[in-house]
Amino acid sequence: MSANPGEDPLQTLRTLTERAAVYRRVLAPLMIYAGTVGVISAVLAERQHLRASNTFALYWLCVAAVAGVGVLVLLRLQALRERQPIGSAPARCVLRAVAPLLVIGLALGLIEVIWPAEGGNPLFQSQPRPTITRLIALWLMCYGAALHAGGFFMTRGLRLFGWCTIILGVALLTAMNVKGVTGRLPAPVDRYAHWIMGLIFGAGHLMYGLYLYFTEDNPAAP
Repeated sequence: MSANPGEDPLQTLRTLTERAAVYRRVLAPLMIYAGTVGVISAVLAERQHLRASNTFALYWLCVAAVAGVGVLVLLRLQALRERQPIGSAPARCVLRAVAPLLVIGLALGLIEVIWPAEGGNPLFQSQPRPTITRLIALWLMCYGAALHAGGFFMTRGLRLFGWCTIILGVALLTAMNVKGVTGRLPAPVDRYAHWIMGLIFGAGHLMYGLYLYFTEDNPAAP
């Protein structure tokens, strides 16, 4: 077995387990930052009346990029403060777990940007409306699954947050297709798409981050 912890899977897993409390503390500012970005972005998008599906996808991919860069900067600052390498073996392990699902979410967004529903995107041809809401539901399920995968190495609270996100995505996808007593599909909810993003991706992260922050000294908290 290698003497280098970065090359020893068992040692890496042991390190992740031992640092679970540390990672929980690290998550709080990251979640608060990402949530704040999400809420502000939703308000700005709604004020600008961004309604086209490809514009919506491009806008929120840019928001995700801003949030991602900010998270990396915060991680770097925390690593410098703790005198820990940001590219450690445990960090790479978490990245490998969440990367595939995040790439799928990115691909779904890029497909909509390049080939919008209005242009005949086959992903939405079975039900042309509400196209944006379907994209949000797919994003929620991919992102929730990524959080759940990362939670196996960090904190069970993150896995719970991931499950909540997945369930919300499934519920949103189901609600779009359930026929009411009139036999018609519900009214299109694309007009509320930015508020949905702000509520789930924005306020959801913000509330979870605040929960982590205020329960930091409670080792029994998830």
